[in-house]
Amino acid sequence: MPEKLTHAAADAAAERTLGIILISASAIAFALTGVLTKSIHADPLTITCWRGFFGSILISLYVF
Repeated sequence: MPEKLTHAAADAAAERTLGIILISASAIAFALTGVLTKSIHADPLTITCWRGFFGSILISLYVF
C-alpha cells in the first residue's frame, strides 16, 4: 500500500511541475505578443487577418 502512495505522490509532483512550466510558458507568450506585434511592419488589417488565419488553424488542430 505505501508503494501506491509513493507512485501517486510522484505522479502528483510531476503533474504539478508540468503545470508550473505550462503556466510560465503561457505568461511569457502573452507578455511577448505586444512586442512582437509592434515589430511587424504591416497595416492593422493585414495583421488581424493573419492572426485569425493562424488562430483558426491552431484551434482546428486542437479540436480535431
